[in-house]
Amino acid sequence: PEAGWRPALTFYLESDFLIVPRTVVPPEFPGSDVLLAIEIADTSFAYDTGIKRERYAELGVREYWVVHAWELTTKVFRAPVGSSYSLADECGPTDLLKPVLVPELQLRLSDLCVER
Repeated sequence: PEAGWRPALTFYLESDFLIVPRTVVPPEFPGSDVLLAIEIADTSFAYDTGIKRERYAELGVREYWVVHAWELTTKVFRAPVGSSYSLADECGPTDLLKPVLVPELQLRLSDLCVER
C-alpha cells in the first residue's frame, strides 16, 4: 500500500514519492516541508497534471514531477503560486532531472531502463 499524506484536514494525498527532510514526521506536515513530490502516471496522467497539480501548488509544494510511465517524459513544475506553478517544463528520457532542493538526486529516465 502507498503511504498517505494528510497535509490539511481537507486533503489526503497518496504520492508515489514524497521527499522531505529527515526531521519531518509523517503523515501530517505542511506542503512547504516537501522537497520534491513525484507521481508516476499512466492512465492518471491527466489527473496528475491537472487537479493533483493544483492541489500540490495550493499546499505550497515547491517542486512537483509527473513522470509518464510509457513515454518516459517528465513534467516538472516549480514555484507554486496559488493553484498553479509559475515554472513548468517538459523533459525527455535523456534529459537530466535535477531537483532544486535535492540536487544530489539527479537522474535520467533513460538510465533506469533495462532491455528485456
